[in-house]
Amino acid sequence: MTYYVVNGLGDSIDRPSPDQMRRFLEDVDVSDEEHGAAWLSTDGGLTLEWNGDGRLVYSWRPNPVRHLLHVSREKTLQLWKALADDRVGEVEAEAWQPGNGHHPHG
Repeated sequence: MTYYVVNGLGDSIDRPSPDQMRRFLEDVDVSDEEHGAAWLSTDGGLTLEWNGDGRLVYSWRPNPVRHLLHVSREKTLQLWKALADDRVGEVEAEAWQPGNGHHPHG
């Protein structure tokens, strides 16, 4: 399976190592609401997007988007590595909630 990581600033790496994945997560600026995210996507259409507010959003078209809240960078790295290794069952086993979990301030 082909996979890649991207951040909110448009930087990307094809087939990143676990260390490169970790650096992408560490570089997310949690104060940047517009660009404060990084995600791993596969050629099969699966994406795990970690946001600086701790939301992890899981999308796999055409299925509805799901999310987890209060997810650490370490937990995200674990799930990114599972997805990169085509261990989708490990990702699916999490307690995903419907929607993207975003509640704008207002």
